Amino acid sequence: MKKLLTIVLLMTTSLAFAYEYQIEKPVLESVSTPGHESITSLALDCLHQSSLSGQKPANCLQGKDIIGAYKSGNSFVVPTISPQKITAEELMDVSSWPDDPTRLGGNIGAVINLFQACNDFWSFLGFKNPYETISGGLACNSHFGLLQFFHAQASSTDEPYLSTKNKVLAWIKFNYSIVRDANLLSEPYCRYFDELKADSGAYEMASAFLPDDHQDLEQCQNNYTLNWIYNSSCESLASDKCESVEDTRTAQITALGAIIHVIQDSYSQSHNQRGSCAEQKNMQPVSKISCLPIEQYYTYNAQDAGKHKDSDVLPITIDASCQTATDAKLPIDDAVTATARVLWYASQGEDASKLMAYLNRAVFSDPYIYADAATQSRPESAAGMCYLPNTADSNVNSQVDFQQRLMGQ
Repeated sequence: MKKLLTIVLLMTTSLAFAYEYQIEKPVLESVSTPGHESITSLALDCLHQSSLSGQKPANCLQGKDIIGAYKSGNSFVVPTISPQKITAEELMDVSSWPDDPTRLGGNIGAVINLFQACNDFWSFLGFKNPYETISGGLACNSHFGLLQFFHAQASSTDEPYLSTKNKVLAWIKFNYSIVRDANLLSEPYCRYFDELKADSGAYEMASAFLPDDHQDLEQCQNNYTLNWIYNSSCESLASDKCESVEDTRTAQITALGAIIHVIQDSYSQSHNQRGSCAEQKNMQPVSKISCLPIEQYYTYNAQDAGKHKDSDVLPITIDASCQTATDAKLPIDDAVTATARVLWYASQGEDASKLMAYLNRAVFSDPYIYADAATQSRPESAAGMCYLPNTADSNVNSQVDFQQRLMGQ
């Protein structure tokens, strides 16, 4: 018994570090996190400055070559949320919501449950891997399972490029619909996602929330509404012992936070590939923002956790690809500008079509759309060259080949 307890304590300690995206900090601290906080704050300042001239936010980094810890004091107005004024503190808090979507907080019970629910190491003790279906709850699925698109990542290795992209964009569009219309929060959960599956672009995202075989799903049996996604405070990672603790306004702001979170995560080198994940040939990860299209989506499940967080720490350097002077010439906007532009669309009450057109062009554009399929097909998801575990990996050669092919070597 003593030996088992020791193993539990040791494994709990190690997972506290494994369960860490440092642009996302340890989720169990239940606080807004420095990377998201800083990018969001800079975006708020950029939105404020652009509003003075009546322009859309553009080139918000303005020649910056590094992002450090920063907090804004600016607020802004979203006409579809009541009260309309949203403070910087409110927005910074919800920018980290996808890291702790059920507000577990930092209690030791949550840490132990994390092992029981999210680490397949415990499967030999008879624990189920609940993150394989939505029945496993939001927290496990967000980081290790079907909902990794919360973080602009694939749900598993070998997931098709367009599957991941479609889920990310559908998730953004879904959240924006909540921002624009609070009445949707009262929609029946299962009926809504069942109907959403008719949209081919949203089918995979909707299926993550509602599998085809959902007759026994708790959300259907107990008549959940969409409000459950945003307003739950849970005792366990299975999201089965939860209370609704927030109001409609907070749910809408949380939905806005989910949008800016996934956009900011899409610029993390350990979440997907925009250019090179390293500056030297030794493939040591770096923390930087590149203004290049996403070439490959990664999945956390296949990565070395320590290497993953090395690309998610402050300070964040700004790649030279982001230093184009004018927005018109910038093929991909930087993370701060993209965040500010989302806030601008929300503040103007613009419909989803305009937001999605912008994101498809300036954040999630497909670099393979005009490529020769014989030489540059869309790659399936993987760990990423810089984030492979320090063991023999069968994907190493294919990863190297892919990187060299993209670089024309």
